[in-house]
Amino acid sequence: MVDVDDCGASANGFGMTCNGFGGQPPATLAEFTLGGWGGSDYYDLSNVDGNSTSMTIRPISGQYTVVNNPSLGKPNGSSGGSGSSLQWNGNKWTLSCDFPGNDMSNVRTRGEDCGGKCAQTSGCTHFAWNTYEGGTCWLKSGSVSKSNAVPRSDIPMICGVV
Repeated sequence: MVDVDDCGASANGFGMTCNGFGGQPPATLAEFTLGGWGGSDYYDLSNVDGNSTSMTIRPISGQYTVVNNPSLGKPNGSSGGSGSSLQWNGNKWTLSCDFPGNDMSNVRTRGEDCGGKCAQTSGCTHFAWNTYEGGTCWLKSGSVSKSNAVPRSDIPMICGVV
């Protein structure tokens, strides 16, 4: 098992240590979320500063379940429809969506605390949360409606309005 942030330390038999540094160009980063939303496992691959190093992820035969969901596996956050296709919880937030642009700032927090952070921040009208750096709440400003939300299936995300 590789410890978080050890970059596959040689002490664990996984390559060489990176001394806490993240991806340095050229690099391709792989992030895995195990037991995420709905108990599902997710992964995403990211290029650092537009550069890339080849990477392949292959499941172990017989060790995975195929999920027949046509909205999954859309590259670059492409959507399967408009914000109206999302299932809003109490008309305030929903899973698997983003509000692109209008970022005011961001804070590291848990997904369930993101809406409260937005409500406490002057000028914040809506938000998006993802697993970046362990959990990042992207505080956003401006006029927005639920129909502006973009469905995302490539990474675990939450978005909402205040």
